[in-house]
Amino acid sequence: MINRVGSIFVHRLMEATGARPSEIVRAYLIAREVFGYVSLWQSVEALDDKVSEDVLAELLLEAQSKPPATSWFLRSERLQDDMGTTIEKFRAGASLLEAELPRLLDAAALARRNAMISRFTAAGIPLELATRVASFQDLGSALELIEVADATKRSVTLVAQVHFHLIGRLGLGWFADRIMQLPADGHWPLQAKNALRDDLGNVQSGLTKRLLSSLRDSDDAATLCERWLDGNRAAVARATRVIEELRTVSSPDATMLSVAVRELRTLSN
Repeated sequence: MINRVGSIFVHRLMEATGARPSEIVRAYLIAREVFGYVSLWQSVEALDDKVSEDVLAELLLEAQSKPPATSWFLRSERLQDDMGTTIEKFRAGASLLEAELPRLLDAAALARRNAMISRFTAAGIPLELATRVASFQDLGSALELIEVADATKRSVTLVAQVHFHLIGRLGLGWFADRIMQLPADGHWPLQAKNALRDDLGNVQSGLTKRLLSSLRDSDDAATLCERWLDGNRAAVARATRVIEELRTVSSPDATMLSVAVRELRTLSN
């Protein structure tokens, strides 16, 4: 674990979550198996001396920085469940979502993903590996979506369709990108950034659950979302107005983004 994620990984998560070292190792192992990091590392290492070291380093950094799955499992009740059962459940859901991403993402997110794939393949990375790494950013919500599907007794695909449709309609992809660009130079800035990321994830899963509760058998995801958005026009208008105001700021800070998250939270209550 230390060889892969660094010597301060456990210490940093102990400070951030209050978890014990044994819990962090357990959460890390679950996350590693769910997202198939071992095979990813092996694929990257097989390219040694075939692709520049800078490209390989970027490839690993891009994959390992997203999604923050170890932290998610540390905060989840699933941490103490049987590891094998947990790994199989979440690995199946994550694999399904990864395969569905081209049909789930909006135009902007799909263009970003395709641009990353093109950049890596142009540098000599095999298409399958480049596609896998480029998908990690959009799999950050996979674990929460699998839980929502379990709680609502809906398919993971339908839950993901609702989730990604909302992201596109409310402009939450841009919002998530701004959070990821916040500086993390120090303990408290890092804590604030992680808290905002988690808060936005909770808002998104809360919105998805709320919409699914009003689903009729004849509804598809887009119909459901549009009907809900139309029925909550005033609250949606307030939230989108805040986000639009933030778009005029070149580098919104954590305080500004916190206000926007609070406004978005009213939609999921």
